[in-house]
Amino acid sequence: MIELFQKRHSGREYNGDRDLPDDVLMQMVEAARWAPSCYGEEPWRFLMVRQRVSPNLHADVLGTLAEPNRVWAANAPVLVIVMAKRQWTRNQEDNFWATYDTGAAAENMMLQGTALNVLVHPMGGFSPDAIRGLFGISDQYHIMAVMALGYEKDNPQLVERKRSPAESRFFWESWSEEG
Repeated sequence: MIELFQKRHSGREYNGDRDLPDDVLMQMVEAARWAPSCYGEEPWRFLMVRQRVSPNLHADVLGTLAEPNRVWAANAPVLVIVMAKRQWTRNQEDNFWATYDTGAAAENMMLQGTALNVLVHPMGGFSPDAIRGLFGISDQYHIMAVMALGYEKDNPQLVERKRSPAESRFFWESWSEEG
């Protein structure tokens, strides 16, 4: 299983000639649906924009991205806007765990994509206000990320992935703020 986590990467070389079939997308949706959430709230919302279905809307979403992201994300056949509902459904109070739960659902989607050889690249470089305006999304939802989905080109140039040593991020029975 560790190999799946190590295989996941945020590449930028999408095969623009190859679409993602709906059955593959639905497997990724199902993986996200089964993420854990506090009190079973499922605060996540994923707005899927498929280039083959809505090419103009896909282009509009691309326009909300930071310029460096626009260049490579243009070849991704699916763009996904990841949002968290800020309040609990049951009492309308603030849901402190909404973004945590939504992150878990997004990670499930990414790992299922990796298992299906789908490249998923989450982006923070976008304009939440532009996305709100484009779709009429209220402030009730926190727009967290835009993810590009698609198949990777053959033989992409991979960047070496590095991670901090475990002892600099994981602590056992004592705490240190260094590292």
